[in-house]
Amino acid sequence: MIRLCQIIAIAAGLAGCASSGATGGYARADGRATDSAQMRMALAQCQGEGAKEVGDYVTGEGAIPWAVGMATRGTKENAIVNACMARNGYLAQ
Repeated sequence: MIRLCQIIAIAAGLAGCASSGATGGYARADGRATDSAQMRMALAQCQGEGAKEVGDYVTGEGAIPWAVGMATRGTKENAIVNACMARNGYLAQ
C-alpha cells in the first residue's frame, strides 16, 4: 500500500510539470506572432527527438530507482526538446 501511495505521489508531481496551453510554453525568438499549427509541428518533432535521444533511464527495482530514473529522464528530455525548439526559432517562456 505504501509503494502504491509513493507511485501515485510521484506521478502526480510529474503530471504537474507537464505544460498546458495552446503554445506549450514557447514563443518565437524574433518576437513575431506564433503560428500555432507550425509551432505544434515543431514541438511534436522535438518531443520525438527528445524521447528518442533519452531512451530508458529507469534502472533497478522498486519505487525509488524508478522515481530517480524518471526525474533524470524528464530533465534530460526537456533540455533536448528546448534545444530543438531553439533551433526551430522558438524559446521557452
